[in-house]
Amino acid sequence: MKVLQLQPIRTIPSNEELVEILGQKAALPPKGHFAVLAGKGDDEEAELRKFVVELRFLRNPTLLKLLKEAEEEYGFQQEGALVVPCKPEELKKILLEDKF
Repeated sequence: MKVLQLQPIRTIPSNEELVEILGQKAALPPKGHFAVLAGKGDDEEAELRKFVVELRFLRNPTLLKLLKEAEEEYGFQQEGALVVPCKPEELKKILLEDKF
């Protein structure tokens, strides 16, 4: 399993801003993967990190719970990148467990 991490992003960028920041090729995840931003903190300046995750992780109950929490917190009308409400270190731990 390969998890890519990029530099922290302080605000939730739109897709157009991600393309500008990262370049066209880096902004689009490879086939069979999806991108999420992980970030949760006490203030609006909480650090966000981008993860490129294999689609098979959509069977992981812990990740599915985070996606449900994101739906409840942000709704379906969220613009820009998908954000899951957890600290980047927590998402990294979930992805490294790989027990599903």
